[in-house]
Amino acid sequence: MNNNIKVKVPDNFNQNYLHPFFESLYNVQDEEEVIIDFSQLSYSFPIGMLVFGSYLRRWARNRKKMDFVHQQKESTPQKAYITILCTLGFSNL
Repeated sequence: MNNNIKVKVPDNFNQNYLHPFFESLYNVQDEEEVIIDFSQLSYSFPIGMLVFGSYLRRWARNRKKMDFVHQQKESTPQKAYITILCTLGFSNL
């Protein structure tokens, strides 16, 4: 049985949407499999992407301390955003 949790990224990264998204990630950090779904993301302010990347790195580091394994799974609609994150240096989460 595959019990994965999906957390949807908001449609844009600005101050009104990032905090609730970070709370969602925090609430599932102890789950074995968490999928971060980028399919709704349509726009990101540059500072929003940097704040998101910084939080995601910290979140992933905490999960690694709990021995969770991270995998990058790509799908067509999300590929552009994953490529952006990799370009910003977040490929080794």
